[in-house]
Amino acid sequence: MADPERTQSATPKRREEMRNKGNVARSREIPSAAVLLGGFAALYFFSGHIVGGLSGIIRDFLTASPARVESVDGLHTLMMDLMLRCGIVLLPVFAITLLCGAAANFAQVGPLFTLVPLTPNLERLNPAAGFSRLFSLPSVEELGKSFIKFSLVGYLAYKIVRREIPTLPAIIERPPAEIIAYMAHISGTLFLQCGAALLVLSFADYAFQRWNYEKSIRMTTQEIRDEMKASEGDPMVKGRIRSIQREKARRRIIQEVPKADVVITNPTHYAVALKYERGAMSAPRVTAKGADLMARRIRTLAAEHNVPVVQRPPLARALYEGVDEGKEIPPDFYKAVAEVLAYVYRLRDRRMTG
Repeated sequence: MADPERTQSATPKRREEMRNKGNVARSREIPSAAVLLGGFAALYFFSGHIVGGLSGIIRDFLTASPARVESVDGLHTLMMDLMLRCGIVLLPVFAITLLCGAAANFAQVGPLFTLVPLTPNLERLNPAAGFSRLFSLPSVEELGKSFIKFSLVGYLAYKIVRREIPTLPAIIERPPAEIIAYMAHISGTLFLQCGAALLVLSFADYAFQRWNYEKSIRMTTQEIRDEMKASEGDPMVKGRIRSIQREKARRRIIQEVPKADVVITNPTHYAVALKYERGAMSAPRVTAKGADLMARRIRTLAAEHNVPVVQRPPLARALYEGVDEGKEIPPDFYKAVAEVLAYVYRLRDRRMTG
């Protein structure tokens, strides 16, 4: 029974963990139906090859020289040779059925390789646990599916045989080749109808397995919170780190803005303080920067310490996004920043001469 507290859909991380353990939504009926239909198709398309090959093998066995079967070694060699030839004749059927089964599994779960299900588990050797699994809900579900499958196959076989009963007396008097062809036709019809019916049932079973799987991997709200803490860090710790970072930025602004040559603004969203010392720096340096509230703080400090504030919206945003604090501006900004500094120096000279 599902835990009533598990009401949240599984997170991608939880799904990946379940997948790595081999716990995926999968129906065993789809590969079974695919193998049955694939085997029937192989028998149909390669029937001439198979009948001819098996006929030759039987003929060689019946016409084998007495010398080959008089000794145990000779008989063993003959049987091994015949079995090898049978395997070669039936190889297309084996290959196609194997391919159909693999394709059916791949279509359900995609590329997946894990050894976790093969890991020894002592719990599986516990008689009490094994006995309880016999009467668990999954066991009842499997029993119900098996009953439905056998009932369906039995009904289809009964329906086909009953339909053919009136023709059986006449068929018995036909030549052996016609009897074999007739039996092959009946068998093929039965295989095809059973395979199609099982395929429909397998799709319904996959839908059920998918629903049941999604229900089994649901998570509680606390589990989701714990996962977020583990992957992204404790929110309280992250908040404390952000608080420390803001305090450091505030102190840096208080120290650096009064010493800046100019503050370039957006004018309200961004503010970047620049400092340039001829001979000591190869290019102007970003000493402080901020956005929104921090930008307002920078403008206020600049006004309090008579640091020129110049509005250059594109340049302010580009410097804020492209240059870290404490770094010199790259060559792409030389021209634009030089124009601003030249303007600031002219204002300063005017004040000094005035």
